[in-house]
Amino acid sequence: MTFYKVITSISMQTIKILLVIVILLATKMIVAQCPTLNSSYNFNSQEQLDLFLDNYPNCTKISNANRVSIHLNSNVNGTPIHDLTPLSQLTEINSSLEIIGNVWIPNQTHLTSLDGLHNLQKLKRLFILNVNTINDLNEICAIDSIESLSLFGTSIQEFGCTNLLVTKELILSNLNNIQPLQEIQTRDNLETLWISQCEKLNISTKLDQVSVAKKFIHRR
Repeated sequence: MTFYKVITSISMQTIKILLVIVILLATKMIVAQCPTLNSSYNFNSQEQLDLFLDNYPNCTKISNANRVSIHLNSNVNGTPIHDLTPLSQLTEINSSLEIIGNVWIPNQTHLTSLDGLHNLQKLKRLFILNVNTINDLNEICAIDSIESLSLFGTSIQEFGCTNLLVTKELILSNLNNIQPLQEIQTRDNLETLWISQCEKLNISTKLDQVSVAKKFIHRR
């Protein structure tokens, strides 16, 4: 074999190897990538949630967004959000998850559970506002710790997650049905503890003794 043929053979093999690598990388990016956003994910209709699953079936970790917002009663054309299972492939949201109902008419939401969030293992902040159609947080029990948990005007009666540790901020407001807080685990020191308009709430002794930089407890 001449020197030219040897060089040509090596070059062809190198090109083939490079092509295989490029194809594998391109396939991985196409199949596994999440949307390349650096701001927020906003879902205003069930169709938008379903489209997210269709476009990014293997997106498991959202790390490039300021927040993920789910608006249950948006005025955007489409079906009101009633099913979160298109998000069931997600295991991490490295920011805030907001679930927002109707500010003026809290009971007019169609979401009855957080089913679809059951595979989440990491979440920084959870914010739920005016969603009076879910009764517990059982679907997020795979999460070990969360920086901030904020519940405003919901019908949640129990947390259901004895292993969920709140590390920085716990805010509960206008929760008419919630009762004991023994299920909530917090660090011995929090940045914020805010409880208001929770008439049926029985503060656990452990939580009442937590050291907090900003603390406000007023049941009515």
